[in-house]
Parts: sequence; structure tokens; C-alpha cells
Amino acid sequence: NETGASVSVISEQELQNATLGISQAFESVPGVSIDTNGGLGGTVGISVRGLKQKYINVRIDGIDVTDPAGTQTAYDFGALPGMGLGQVEFIKGSQSAVFGSEAVGGVINLKTLSSDQKGSRGTVTSEAGTYDTYAAGLTYETVVDSGSAAVSLSRLQTKGFSANAM
Repeated sequence: NETGASVSVISEQELQNATLGISQAFESVPGVSIDTNGGLGGTVGISVRGLKQKYINVRIDGIDVTDPAGTQTAYDFGALPGMGLGQVEFIKGSQSAVFGSEAVGGVINLKTLSSDQKGSRGTVTSEAGTYDTYAAGLTYETVVDSGSAAVSLSRLQTKGFSANAM
């Protein structure tokens, strides 16, 4: 709240429409470039404002998920679907360095489904395309006084261009 950071947010609705993976939703974020290697299931690299992925910290619900034990601390978004996520926040620029030295380029915070609105809600999505490509997803969330729970299922298959076929 007290830094001049540039923040972009991808909403739950935009993530639900990204049936071919979360990187599909990232394409609309200003200052973010996507580099895919191969078809579906291939590695996906991200750069923020020209800085490579090793300078971008990735968190899920605020918990760092980059692998510090590896030679590269980059997170692979290639197999991550958009289903089950409530929001994605991009903090761009050097103000993100408060999250550590690997966050000089930015921070991507993936937030799972969570709501304060009591009740139950769910969504069903489906998509079909060429090369026998099919995608489907189901999310369900319930919130009561004593707590909340959410579940998300998704499936994507193709006979077209895929990293599995290579």
C-alpha cells in the first residue's frame, strides 16, 4: 500500500476463460511477455518488463513456490490450468524487491478460490476445437459461518500439436 508499484490483476472470470492454460490469460497483461516452447504441455517462460523469469518471484496464496534448490529459480507455467484460481496479481518493477532478490523483475501471486460471500456457487466450462481438442472444467465453492471449501476439476486433451506427441 505504501510503494509506487505497478499492479495488474487478472480476475476469476478471465481465468475461467483460459481453458488452454493460465499463460493464455497472461497474454493480456501489459508489460508481460510469454515465451512458449512447443505445443500444449511445453514449457512456458514469462518476462516482465524485459527481465527474465529468474528475476520473477511466483507465489500461491502468498507462499513462495519457486524452487531454490534448483539451478534456476524459474517457475514453469506450462502445465498450470486457470481453473481453481480466483485471481492473479502481477507486481511489476523494482518495488517488488521487498519479496527478495529473485523478485527484482516482479512478483506473480496466484490466489486460489476464496470468497467472503456466504452460500454455494459453481461454474462449468467446456470448449472444443480443431485436431480433436477438448477442454472442460468444473469449480464449486461453498462458504458458511464456520469456514469455506472449494474444489476445481479440469481436463484438456488434444490430438493436435502437443508436447506429449513430441
